[in-house]
Amino acid sequence: MLELTFQKALTERDVRDIRASVQKEASQRGLGPQQGFVLLFVVDELCCNVMEHGKARWVDLKVEASAAGFRMTLHDDGVPFNTATHTVDAMNEDLKLQNDRRVGLTLVGRLVDELKYQRTDEGFNKVELIRTF
Repeated sequence: MLELTFQKALTERDVRDIRASVQKEASQRGLGPQQGFVLLFVVDELCCNVMEHGKARWVDLKVEASAAGFRMTLHDDGVPFNTATHTVDAMNEDLKLQNDRRVGLTLVGRLVDELKYQRTDEGFNKVELIRTF
């Protein structure tokens, strides 16, 4: 399992490091190029959203991957943002009419089988995504 924790706001360098770690994990776990791309896209989209829009100072990312699929859990202390609701809303719109942020959420929604959001009692966002191949 890949586990990464950042006790500061994510920088562009951190996102590059996350990408490299996810690619390595996908390769080690036997994901093919297409499966690895799906995992990388989902992780990248959510981490970039946390960095750019959520203003999180703390991020915890866990990825469990195998050739059969993956489970990703992302905790952050950013502003509340119900990823699940916003993703469903975005998927109901025409992609051509959306801004870049909504397109990313739409694609995440179409690439995963299950997406859950929770605002914890401690004040953190918790997003869990599951994809089977």
